[in-house]
Amino acid sequence: ETERRLAGVIRPKDLSEDKRGPLGELEASAVLALEAISQSEVARLEQSKSRGGEVVRPIDVPGPLGEFERKVLDIFEAERKRTREREENEGKLIRPKDA
Repeated sequence: ETERRLAGVIRPKDLSEDKRGPLGELEASAVLALEAISQSEVARLEQSKSRGGEVVRPIDVPGPLGEFERKVLDIFEAERKRTREREENEGKLIRPKDA
C-alpha cells in the first residue's frame, strides 16, 4: 500500500510486478478473468448476430464460461452413468471415487 501511494497509482494492480503485493496480484488476476469473460461474451454475441439471432451457448465459444459449462456437463454425465450402473448392478451403490 505504501508503494502504491508513493508511486502515485490508484489501483494496486497498476504497480510493477516486483512491487505489487497480494492485493495487487489478486486484483490483476480478477481483472484478467473478467476481461476473458467479456471477450468470450462479445464473441458469443457476434456469433448470435451472424446466425440471425440464434442462441449461442457459452460452451460453443472459447472462454471461462464455456469451460465452466463443460465441467458441469461432465459432472451431470458422470452422475447419469453412475445411476445407469447402479440399475445394472441390482441397486448396488457405486461411489463417485469408484466410478
